[in-house]
Amino acid sequence: IDDQISMRWFLKEDKEIQYFVLDRIDFPNGTAYFNMKLPQKAGKTPCIIHNNCIIGHTSKKDRFKLYGLWYISEDEDSVKVSSGQMNPTPRFVESIRTLKGHFDVVTAAVANENNIYTASLDKTIRTWNFDGKMKTMKYVHSRGAVWGMSLVKKDEGDVIITASHDKTSQWLDVSTMETKMTAAGHTTIINCICVSISKNMVFTGSDDQTIRGYDLSR
Repeated sequence: IDDQISMRWFLKEDKEIQYFVLDRIDFPNGTAYFNMKLPQKAGKTPCIIHNNCIIGHTSKKDRFKLYGLWYISEDEDSVKVSSGQMNPTPRFVESIRTLKGHFDVVTAAVANENNIYTASLDKTIRTWNFDGKMKTMKYVHSRGAVWGMSLVKKDEGDVIITASHDKTSQWLDVSTMETKMTAAGHTTIINCICVSISKNMVFTGSDDQTIRGYDLSR
C-alpha cells in the first residue's frame, strides 16, 4: 500500500481529524492541470501545480517545459557522476511517425506484422496500421486503465493479454477485440505482464505483492 492510499484510509477512518481539501483549480494535480485543464478553462492561474500522474524525472521535466513552466537551466539540472564529470550526452534518434488519438497517458504498446496496438489511461485499446492511421478503438476495463499488454501468437489467431487496474487480465482476440477469457486471482492492481513461450505460461505482477502464472495453452 503506498502513502497516498494509506493517507486516504487514515482520514476516512479517523473521524476526529479535521482537514480541508484544497480547490482543484487553485491547487491542481497533474490530471486536473495537464489532462482536464481545469484552471485553464476557468481562466485562472494556479497557486501551485503538483506535477504528478506521470512517471519519471525526464517525463515530468518535459511536460513542464511543454507548458512553459520549467525555469531551471540545463546546467543546474544536469546529473553528475561521482567523479564530478558530466554524464555523456546521449545520442537521440528522431521519430519517423507520430500516432495521435488517445486522450490520456499511453501505458503500453505491442505489435504484430499487421498492426500496432496501444493502451491508455483513457481505458481504450486502439489498433493502428503502420502508416499511423487508427483502425479500431475498444473500451476495456471500465473500472480502470490497462497498465501493460503482451501479444501472443496462437494457432487460432493472435491474442492480446492485458494487465489491468481492475485486478484482472483479459485475453482479447486481436481480430475482433472481443474477450476470450478473463484471468482473475490478484486482489489489487495488476502492473505488468510477461509471457514465456517455451514454458507456455503468462505471468502477471500486482500491487498485492504477488506474481501469478497462468497456462497459456487454455
